[in-house]
Amino acid sequence: MNVSCEKPLYVALKLFVKPVECKQLHEPIDGWGWVYCENIDALLRDIIRAVRQGFEPLIESVRGPINILRIEELEGLTNPTVRGCFKTHVMPGKHPELFKLASSVKVKTRPFTVIACFEDANVAELILHGIIPLVWDRLESYT
Repeated sequence: MNVSCEKPLYVALKLFVKPVECKQLHEPIDGWGWVYCENIDALLRDIIRAVRQGFEPLIESVRGPINILRIEELEGLTNPTVRGCFKTHVMPGKHPELFKLASSVKVKTRPFTVIACFEDANVAELILHGIIPLVWDRLESYT
């Protein structure tokens, strides 16, 4: 595996503290949020900062939990796409975009949260449109 240290990353984090070097892409949802990091070093520095403050950061990708010590798990973080069904947070007024970008919308689970299915939808584009795939809140019966 060859993960470039210079490529930007998109990753879902539960840092317990606000990231310093990575950019938070939306307000946290249940403590989680997608972040954009200029490179792997910026991500690692934010993780180390959280650990030094006594927290154990949790890291997720569209494929599941990430062990930061296994470099091959970082593949796919540079331009992640979602495929399959996910709990999805929809920002107020963004339901029309959801229906354009999702292949189907199954059920509303709570205010602003639906189960939406995607076919290779770019995570950055979804977030830009106010659609947040909650990859940290795994579905069992829809995937």
